[in-house]
Amino acid sequence: GEPLVTLSADSAVGGFTVFYPEQGWSDASDAAEEARIKKYPPTVRMAPRATVRNLAVVNGWTVVDAMTVRSDGLMVTDVTGAALGAGLVIGHGTTGGVVRDVHFNFTGWVGQGRYATHPRGDDWDKSTTCGSLADFTTRETKGFVFGDAKDVKFLSCFSIMVAEGAVFERDPHTGGDFRGTTWGFAFDANTNGLIGRKGSAAKAVFVAAMGVFSRQQGGYFVCTEPGFAGTLALLNSEMWSGRSRIVNLAGGSTLLSQFLSWCCYEGVMKSGAALHV
Repeated sequence: GEPLVTLSADSAVGGFTVFYPEQGWSDASDAAEEARIKKYPPTVRMAPRATVRNLAVVNGWTVVDAMTVRSDGLMVTDVTGAALGAGLVIGHGTTGGVVRDVHFNFTGWVGQGRYATHPRGDDWDKSTTCGSLADFTTRETKGFVFGDAKDVKFLSCFSIMVAEGAVFERDPHTGGDFRGTTWGFAFDANTNGLIGRKGSAAKAVFVAAMGVFSRQQGGYFVCTEPGFAGTLALLNSEMWSGRSRIVNLAGGSTLLSQFLSWCCYEGVMKSGAALHV
């Protein structure tokens, strides 16, 4: 289907909240229709020099799509809510722009008591609607997906209770990869943080990032697949939680510089990967 909002070049949207009243909280095969998670079209599709500002999306699938259309010079600021598929996807050769204060938080729906369908209960108890949703998001949801994008400034962004915080993949439209630096990225109560996919040669630097990887029996700050050929760097960054582990590397290069790990010591290195500390 078509996005809820499709922007044209030099257009802008913002200042409102989007709620999907028929969204569900479970992907179980025997879930009732009203409980099933729906893969809605993106809430907003970007365009060159388009702006999204002051937007809340309570329970969408993909919130901001800057991958389908090349969106040079985009501006995405002060966007929040709960994404069940991916918060923001960017690529298609997009060059230049700013993504700032974009926060995808599990509680963007769970904590919204004014909506009759908001999930309830303990997020660790899968027999509750809240626990069922948390199990799904920490297995399947991606915070940010990076394809072919360059020189886009990412400032003060985070994802909470997702499976993969930032995914780097070969762009499906151009075959290119991400090149850039982020400042102040946070991954809290995620399963894993940075993911380098097979076929990607992304070069990404994260300055002052933090991570807690405590869901689904605990995960890693950096994971790379065999065939990943890029470089992921964490500078002046930190992590904690006894369930968190540092790296699980099977491809590419990973750099940890001035990296502070509170009670997190384990990691996995496999043939084909390089770790620089």
